[in-house]
Amino acid sequence: MSPVKVRTDIRNYPPAVREHLVKRIDERTLLKPMAEEFAVWLRSEPYAPDLEEAPAGWHKAFSSFTVLGEGELIKSLYTIYAPGKPRRGSINLDQWQPNQRAR
Repeated sequence: MSPVKVRTDIRNYPPAVREHLVKRIDERTLLKPMAEEFAVWLRSEPYAPDLEEAPAGWHKAFSSFTVLGEGELIKSLYTIYAPGKPRRGSINLDQWQPNQRAR
């Protein structure tokens, strides 16, 4: 089990995942302040648990939206305009403590 760096450039995502994520961002109304908060997080080059450690994925809550992912990929998001809950067993990145030696 090793932390993986979250892919921050959507252009490097598999086409189906990229299309799904863009559709969710559009449908769920990611406003400019939300996008700016999201961009700051992405620039921090975040890490997430790999699929072995988090088979149900991971999530990161922000003030008005939540990002969901699996391994190195961001998969979806919920906003205050289209609320939802992370999968049962999903790891909250704010509480996750990665194995520092694996980095």
